[in-house]
Amino acid sequence: MEAMIQSVFLRSVSDSIEEEMEIQVGDLALTCFAFYCPHKVHEGIHYPVELSVYLHDDLAIRPVNDDEPSSAVRVDDGFSYDLTGVVRGAKFEVDGVYFDIEELLDGPDGLSAYDGSTVCIRVDRIQIAFV
Repeated sequence: MEAMIQSVFLRSVSDSIEEEMEIQVGDLALTCFAFYCPHKVHEGIHYPVELSVYLHDDLAIRPVNDDEPSSAVRVDDGFSYDLTGVVRGAKFEVDGVYFDIEELLDGPDGLSAYDGSTVCIRVDRIQIAFV
């Protein structure tokens, strides 16, 4: 599957954890983990990136009504989020923002069975790769 490159606005970089970055993409403000950053980045600038999700453990999927609004709700002060959106092949769409979920599709508890459906998933972190 082809990468989904999106433009994000880098709001801030954490002083204590250099991989922790706050971004704005569309209407969503997200705290992400920068797992690939081949060049120095600066706050207040737009960058092309790919967003993906990471799980430490099993995937928790909660089907919701199709009219449920998309959302990204941060869990505590960490990197975890409850994401409500639509599974679209190997992407997960939340309010017009796309996350790569290819690694979460397969297996008996994978997201492939929910293609085209609105679900809520809990992720351990949202990862950002600068391109």
